Amino acid sequence: MSAIDPLQHLTEQLEQTAAKLRDGELEPREAARLVEECARLAGDAAAELDRRTRAAAAADDA
Repeated sequence: MSAIDPLQHLTEQLEQTAAKLRDGELEPREAARLVEECARLAGDAAAELDRRTRAAAAADDA
């Protein structure tokens, strides 16, 4: 079984959620919930990128 890349998974989730928003067929509450979900996913992706950057920098210093 292959491991799932967390950043790829977050990217796919963000793309799917954004596509739902672009559809334009949402009630305002659902749209607001999806906007919050996009923000959460983007934050999680940023944290994963930061973790990878720090790990690469630590490996370069070793």
